[in-house]
Amino acid sequence: TSIDKEFASLLVSLCNDDDMQVLRNLACNPNVSVDDCFDLQQPLHQAILADYSEAPHTLRTLAGMEDDDLLLSVATNKFTPADVLSSLAGSTNGTVRMNVARNFATPPSVLEQLLSDTQAGVRHSAAVNEHTPAAALVLETLASD
Repeated sequence: TSIDKEFASLLVSLCNDDDMQVLRNLACNPNVSVDDCFDLQQPLHQAILADYSEAPHTLRTLAGMEDDDLLLSVATNKFTPADVLSSLAGSTNGTVRMNVARNFATPPSVLEQLLSDTQAGVRHSAAVNEHTPAAALVLETLASD
């Protein structure tokens, strides 16, 4: 309908807004096409999308850019797909792995692996994640005794 087209046009026009909160809200809005609204070559747009996007395709794209700041945000985003979190769990950056361990969307099997990480902060984050299997916590405790 013409109202839908007007609304879509208004949303796209907001993509040029300088206000950070407006851009964050657009990134969260499922009616906004990320491809039409955001330039993935702009660091500001990348950062906003890594933190606020709910679009799996966008988060996969950002994770593939291999920028540590973006990876930290993608690892924290609760909408990051499980396969991306699984991949990020193998990052050489301990803070990225710690963010994966903190993310409630991380698959239990990945959390179980992170319990054996070389960095204590990663192990701690996996241990306090409510989605870490209880049996894995018990086995990890016994193994450290």
